[in-house]
Amino acid sequence: MIGLTEDVGQLFDEVLHEISQNVRHMMEELWLNWSHLGVDYKTKVSNINKLVFIEKELHRDVISETRQKLKNLQSQVDKLKEETEELSRALSVDISILDFKDDMMMIDYKEKLEDQIAGYRQQMEQRRTKMDRLLEWQRDLTDKLGVTIHELQEIPLPAEEELDKLKVHLEVLQAERDKRVELFLNTQVEIKDIMDKLQIKPQNKFEHIVVSSLSVDFKVTDLNMDRLAKLRQDLQEKYEQTNNRVLELRERLSKLWECLEEDHIYCENFLQAHQGCHPQTEMAIKEEIKRCDQIKRQKIGVFVANVRTKIKLMWDNVMYSNQEREEFLHYYQDIFTEDTLTLHELYLDKITKFYYDNKHIFELVVTRKNLWLKMTELEARATEPGRYHNRGGQLLKEEKERKAIASNLPKIEATIRDLVTEYEQKTGNVFTVDGKPLLQLIQDEWETRKAERHNKLSARKQNQALTPSTPSFRSMATSPLGKRNRTAAGLAATAERTRPTKRQLITGSATKAVTTLTSNLSALKRSAISTVKRRISGRLAARAVVDSKGDHAKRKLDYGEGKRTPKATVNGSILKHKRAQQTELLQWSGDIGGLSVISKELYQDLQLFIA
Repeated sequence: MIGLTEDVGQLFDEVLHEISQNVRHMMEELWLNWSHLGVDYKTKVSNINKLVFIEKELHRDVISETRQKLKNLQSQVDKLKEETEELSRALSVDISILDFKDDMMMIDYKEKLEDQIAGYRQQMEQRRTKMDRLLEWQRDLTDKLGVTIHELQEIPLPAEEELDKLKVHLEVLQAERDKRVELFLNTQVEIKDIMDKLQIKPQNKFEHIVVSSLSVDFKVTDLNMDRLAKLRQDLQEKYEQTNNRVLELRERLSKLWECLEEDHIYCENFLQAHQGCHPQTEMAIKEEIKRCDQIKRQKIGVFVANVRTKIKLMWDNVMYSNQEREEFLHYYQDIFTEDTLTLHELYLDKITKFYYDNKHIFELVVTRKNLWLKMTELEARATEPGRYHNRGGQLLKEEKERKAIASNLPKIEATIRDLVTEYEQKTGNVFTVDGKPLLQLIQDEWETRKAERHNKLSARKQNQALTPSTPSFRSMATSPLGKRNRTAAGLAATAERTRPTKRQLITGSATKAVTTLTSNLSALKRSAISTVKRRISGRLAARAVVDSKGDHAKRKLDYGEGKRTPKATVNGSILKHKRAQQTELLQWSGDIGGLSVISKELYQDLQLFIA
């Protein structure tokens, strides 16, 4: 309870005394003034009495004003209490209100209440501001995306965790909106591009919005995005259909120009003037095709002949047999109509497509055919009598070709088998060449080759068996080979058996090269000398029988170490055989190839031996 002190009482007395004096002076002055004014006594008394009422009214007004201020202060305190309760409910926290004490001034009580809720008030303002921003962000996203709004209650305010959860949700929506906006911009560019190519304009309100809207204005809702995708798909399909039609028309027009042998400058100018695939270009190409068709109908026979020439060339490419070619009956008919030309063109397109779909197979077949012919040619050369005569490096070249064929031919045939098997499994048709299954044709060629080689070998053996031998040669010959057959077939067989081993390719180190070279030349030299000895022995024995000089012949065949065969007097037939022997030595010399120095040494030794 607030009390009045003596100082306050003394102050009151002083003020009261001063007020009393002031009132007394005022009444005296009023009474004198009223007297001068001629106011009667009763009126002056009445007015003086009225001063009491005036003083009371003044006091009442002053007190009333102070009471009103106190009341206002109390109202403010009450509002602070209410605000405290609201903050407690909004923030979901327990805020205790201070009690008013007797010794407490109202203004102090108010200030303490304000100090108490200041922090809560700031916290509430921050949370409400955050919520308002999130709600505004949500309204914008929901408007653009067309999604449901996540409602938030204001009392109590959402907790920080709830606001953070809403923020994460809005960030996801924002990412989706950005993604859709980017998709819209890309689709908008594509749609404009297709419309420009087709030279068309928007046909409805939505198409106008798509073409003219900015990214921030277009609502990327699920419905709008579906309509946007469908619009793009429809325009793309329309463009593809139009483009395919125009391409087909261009291809058809090109064929017509080719058939008509139209001027290239005219064709280039026409294509330059009618680019793209919009309706105007399509219409212009159709008109040009119509013009060319009229000219074509006038020269239908020439066009049929041209197409038949192309068909014949394509028949050769796909390796059709005569029977397969005759299946296209219209090729052999003398009917020249538009239907005939159309049938020819369709047939040409069919076999052309078949060729290019299987071009790799046909190319491999041609490559294999060339290798097969080359292999046959090399085998034929190997049996030629004069294949060692003046050949230079041809034998080495042929040997390299044989190795290349032996390496490449199986690989090519394996690839052909794989491709043909894949084709037959895919189409269910047999791949034929010249009317025969390709795989069977390859197998038949190998079997035929095997049979031919077997027949040649059998014939060679049969000829050797049927060739008669000379008993006198066997009885008169004194060499270790005297018991062998001295016929031409016998000598050939003997030479084949005693043929030196195949010369090895000189590779590796220098020591290995010298050893290989010595081995090759030694075998060749021994074989050549043995062959010459056998032939001279047989010829001298035959001559001795004719001249009845067996002893002389025996002496001539005595090849001791360091001895040379003495010259014998023989007739012209012996000289003929001698020249033939020299020719054979030349052939042996040519077969050695690049080893010219050693070949000359061997040749000189054999020449001395024959002499």
